[in-house]
Amino acid sequence: MTEVKVCGITNTDDALMAADAGASVLGFIFFPESGRHVEPAAAAAIARELPPGVMKAGVFVNQDIDFVRRAVDEAGLDIVQVHGDETPQFCREIPGKYMRAVRVKGSESLAQVDMYDSEFVLLDTFSERRFGGTGESFDWGLLRGFDLGGRRLFLSGGLNPGNVADAVRAVRPYAVDVCSGVEKKTGIKDPDKVKRFMEEVRFADGER
Repeated sequence: MTEVKVCGITNTDDALMAADAGASVLGFIFFPESGRHVEPAAAAAIARELPPGVMKAGVFVNQDIDFVRRAVDEAGLDIVQVHGDETPQFCREIPGKYMRAVRVKGSESLAQVDMYDSEFVLLDTFSERRFGGTGESFDWGLLRGFDLGGRRLFLSGGLNPGNVADAVRAVRPYAVDVCSGVEKKTGIKDPDKVKRFMEEVRFADGER
């Protein structure tokens, strides 16, 4: 079954709603320039209310390794998502599991995947203006026949209730990652959109 990561969580109500709807991973963005930015202490307070089994991912962009380590410890993160220009050497210093985000512009972008020894890889849409959260999809056809080297794929970039079933059918990822596609406004999730997103994922799963 395809796992679902709901990213950009900023409050406890949204976290509990997403978990109740079936999200297995919740993402907290620690990048200060994001409209969905939270501090580690705030993420920790939300995390304490979550039911067992829900993974907590922290999103970082070109931030100091000491800050990453502190956030992992304070917020009890299960996985670190690096979304900037972090080098393989930097990633080897991350405590615990990490997920390398690769922003896909064309097939040449996928060469970055093999540079990292992560168990997980997240593929997102390339943008000149921002590191993520573009609300736009990339060409999923680029992944046809691409060897992930055993890594588990989180598919991101412009997913919403209207296209996620097509994405699951086309790519068959380990997980899909959604943020703006299930929001009322920046940083606030829409329960109806989250529910519909989950339903579409399960519908596509049922066709396997």
